[in-house]
Amino acid sequence: MLLPKFVDPSAYYDQIINVDQRTLYKAERNPNAEVIVYRCQWDIHGRACRRWIEGDEREILTHLRNYHDVQGQTKDAMLCQWSGCAEELKHGSIPRHVMTHVKATLRCSNCRTKFPRKDRIQNHRRTVEECTNANIETVPGPEARLIRIGP
Repeated sequence: MLLPKFVDPSAYYDQIINVDQRTLYKAERNPNAEVIVYRCQWDIHGRACRRWIEGDEREILTHLRNYHDVQGQTKDAMLCQWSGCAEELKHGSIPRHVMTHVKATLRCSNCRTKFPRKDRIQNHRRTVEECTNANIETVPGPEARLIRIGP
């Protein structure tokens, strides 16, 4: 268990949250690293999962495979089971789609423009000359929690 520092300053600062071993290891490996997590709202028999998951597509897919048996080929159709959603998507699109639910965005470090998806900001960097060498910054969604092990 980790004591998180919340991204939202209006939230409570003393909540204890459980994270997967993999997430804990990532936070412990680099004490100055910031790991951003969100509550999973994937529906399990009428109730939301509520585990804390990292806010990136790869970790979301790992969580969905390990805890919700989301299996299948990239082009197989499936329904999103995030609370309040029933959109039909290709299996390979689910992690990117879940990112829209957590409302995380990506920002160009040069012009500060925000983008909802990684492919959109990458296209921006390719097509806007002054942003070619810009960094991609993650802007956490409103429900994000920031985990820090160090000071």
